[in-house]
Amino acid sequence: MKKILCKKSHRRCNKTNYLLSPLCGLICRVLCLCMFIVMLLLLDLYAATTPPKMEILRSNIAIGTTKRHEWHPYAAYNPVDNNFMVVWYTGGKLNEQDMISQNTVEGRIISSTGSPAEEPFLLSPPEPGWKTLPKVAHNKYTNEYVVTFTTGPSFIGQSGFVGRLNSAGDYVYGPYRLYQTPYNISHPAILFNPLKREYLATYNDKLEGTDLIPGKQSGTFLDNIGFILNESGEVKKGPFLIGSEQGYQFNPQIAYNSHDDTYLVSWEDFRHQSGIWDPSDIYSALLNAEGEMIHEIPQMDDFGEADAGDQRVQQLAYNPDRNEFLAAWRDMRASFAEEGEATAAAIVGKLLHRDGTPVGPDFVIVNNSGNQSYPQIVYVPNRTQYFMVWDDTKNGNSDIYAQWLSQTGDPIGEQIPICTDPGNQGYTSIAYNSVMDNFLITWRDTNAPDDYEVLPDEGGGHIPGEPGDIKGALYGVPSLIYGRVVEKDTGLPIKDALVILFGFALPRMKTTTEEGWFNILKGPRQHGRYMVAIMKRGYQMKMQSVTYSGSPVNVIVELAAR
Repeated sequence: MKKILCKKSHRRCNKTNYLLSPLCGLICRVLCLCMFIVMLLLLDLYAATTPPKMEILRSNIAIGTTKRHEWHPYAAYNPVDNNFMVVWYTGGKLNEQDMISQNTVEGRIISSTGSPAEEPFLLSPPEPGWKTLPKVAHNKYTNEYVVTFTTGPSFIGQSGFVGRLNSAGDYVYGPYRLYQTPYNISHPAILFNPLKREYLATYNDKLEGTDLIPGKQSGTFLDNIGFILNESGEVKKGPFLIGSEQGYQFNPQIAYNSHDDTYLVSWEDFRHQSGIWDPSDIYSALLNAEGEMIHEIPQMDDFGEADAGDQRVQQLAYNPDRNEFLAAWRDMRASFAEEGEATAAAIVGKLLHRDGTPVGPDFVIVNNSGNQSYPQIVYVPNRTQYFMVWDDTKNGNSDIYAQWLSQTGDPIGEQIPICTDPGNQGYTSIAYNSVMDNFLITWRDTNAPDDYEVLPDEGGGHIPGEPGDIKGALYGVPSLIYGRVVEKDTGLPIKDALVILFGFALPRMKTTTEEGWFNILKGPRQHGRYMVAIMKRGYQMKMQSVTYSGSPVNVIVELAAR
């Protein structure tokens, strides 16, 4: 009887073990996979605390290099297509036989790895007169840009124009004139507000004697004016004044505070002077999202001080981690001149609270021999640092240098030479690609020996007529493989898909962005074949083989729904 019971019990145990065995195996596999993913996450967390070193990935990118005379580039990043748009204006004759300068506004798409599109696109056709300072801002929700620039029959007398572009640079709407200027609209700036899904555009003009701004004070002052544009690029509000109407105000620049949904606008201010060519101070104004001024702030006013300087070409960068701004400008105080120098310019900065008021005193960021000017600043959240580029004459001619800055504006590491070629390089612009962890840096280069001769009618105001090309450099971290994960049936991007790279080193894991992009850095990996695994809940996992031979591998991965 005992033996019979034991046999029955043994059969029940065997049956239970038989049933549990596959379940235990599955649990073990799941646990192993979880441990593997946790290990990769820990490796990525460690990598995030020690960001990889950047280098010049591509130099002397020919962006606008015709025989005509290109000026003032401006770069913007498109996170939907993971590329850049660069716009500029061009003067000079159209061909060798012309004797009249024709001016155009142009643009070009630059890939995330620094390759220019086959041809530039035209934003304003050839015409005598003037066209200046195009700027663009990207809307990630519609994958469109709004562009603004000025054009007119002469250097004084230009009006502001606005148009909406698709991601390839073709007009969807416009361009249209904002209004007929009574004097001269100049120095456009524009940015996109992702909370309101609107644009703020700013300019300079004299609007006394018109009905454009009711209650406008009379006088001959140059004012900052603003417009709120809707998502279609149409005027929702404006023109409206920015700042108190005290003296001449010049060259407004904008930064957006995403925490408070406010704008900080700064400008060159001449309230202590009789015109715009005397020593300048810098003032700023905090605006709410509707463009209404909350208050005006003396950002840098040293008028009457013993070592007062001329402060100009100011820039702002917003730091969302600290909810504050870093301001930087060219400063020409007498104390910056070294022995034997009549004058010198340095880059000076100041931290600003969320409302634009100073955190503390100003401080020197760069003071080499010669002159430093035209700072451009970007805050990089994944490194919690600022990156700044500027024009520098410490080598005799004007070159392009860069510097990492801490969250308090202190220089980190050595100054980085971006371009030290013969000729003068200047008027820099910079855009950061968060997917690829790289910067597109653009400038105007006077080393253009094949350009047409300069015509007598080219220059105007403080802008001379001279040869020049638009060049660029890509500065960042080398990539091994990058690409986009999309749905097989719809082509729509898949967010938060898991991408794992195997081969020749420890596996690396990345998740895709909102627009489906991923990028895995090269690191210590060598040339050869790699395996990529892509997975997302609700989709079939996909394995894909890629071969790395020195250049970043670009892939489009389609996942089929389960």
